[in-house]
Amino acid sequence: MCNMQLEKLQLPMDCRVKSKLCHLVATGVRRLPEMRRHLEHFVRSELFHGQLSPTMDDARFWPSSRTLLNAMHRAVSATQ
Repeated sequence: MCNMQLEKLQLPMDCRVKSKLCHLVATGVRRLPEMRRHLEHFVRSELFHGQLSPTMDDARFWPSSRTLLNAMHRAVSATQ
């Protein structure tokens, strides 16, 4: 894996994606597949509407399942 790919994997989730995730958790989204679907729509249609979306290896906009689950857990804990 080249250094550029490694750097992309180590970047934190984009603050707009994290904010959307927190909003979705607050509205009741709790399942990973549903969260992925909502976030994919958000990234493609709202953040990058009419532009090329970031590549799927860009963890800022396409976080791993583990990253999403951890963020969802933190968001649920924060709302309780």
